[in-house]
Amino acid sequence: MTQAWWPPRQWKFVADMNRDGAITLSDVRLWAEWALYLPGDALIAQLGPTTSGSMFNLTPKSFGGGTSAVLSVALWLFGIWALYRIVLFLIDAADPTFLAERRERREAQARARRAREEYERRIRSGRLRRALRWLVFGLVVLLLAALAVAILKDVL
Repeated sequence: MTQAWWPPRQWKFVADMNRDGAITLSDVRLWAEWALYLPGDALIAQLGPTTSGSMFNLTPKSFGGGTSAVLSVALWLFGIWALYRIVLFLIDAADPTFLAERRERREAQARARRAREEYERRIRSGRLRRALRWLVFGLVVLLLAALAVAILKDVL
C-alpha cells in the first residue's frame, strides 16, 4: 500500500475539525461529515492502489466525494443490519423461544391482514354487484319507459 493514498484524509478524530481554535456548531457538522465518509474513504484507501481501484477510477480525490458517500451509506446500512442481527442472535441465545414467538406473531398478523383484505374485497365486490344490479334495473326501466312512450306516440 503506497503512502500517497493515506495522507489526503484526516483519519483521526479531532474535536476542532476546522482548526479555528474553538469548538463551534460548524465543527459538529464536520464531525458528522467525518463519520459519514469514514467507511467509504477507508474502502477507497484500501482499494485505490489495486487494479480494482484503477478499474473504478478511484483516486485520492475520491475521498469525501460521491463514490465515498455511496460506499459509506451502503457500509453504514450493512453495519446497522449486522448489529441488529447480532442482537437478535444474542437474544435468541438467551431465550430460544424468542425468535419462534416473533415469527408466529408475524405469521398471525399476516393471516389477519389477509383475512381483513379478503373481507374488504368481498364487501367491495358485493357493493359492485349491487351497483350493477341497480344500473341494469335502471336501464331496463328506462328502456321500458322509452318503449311505452314510443307505443303511446304511435297509438295517439
